Amino acid sequence: MGNSDQHVAAMLFFSGDKAKFAGWKDLFKGHLVALSTALVVNELQDNRQKLVARYEDPLQSECWRRCETG
Repeated sequence: MGNSDQHVAAMLFFSGDKAKFAGWKDLFKGHLVALSTALVVNELQDNRQKLVARYEDPLQSECWRRCETG
């Protein structure tokens, strides 16, 4: 693992401090969105027909399923 990869992994590690959870969650979600956007850009640059699924879509669909049944 490269040095920058280790830094990102350290930033995404949750310390367990409940007071810092909201900030950690926002950081984690931002990281997933950035990865998702990068994958979409790669697919477009490679001229592939089918775009990749975005990371946040499964999270949103799970939330909607729970809200509808709940």
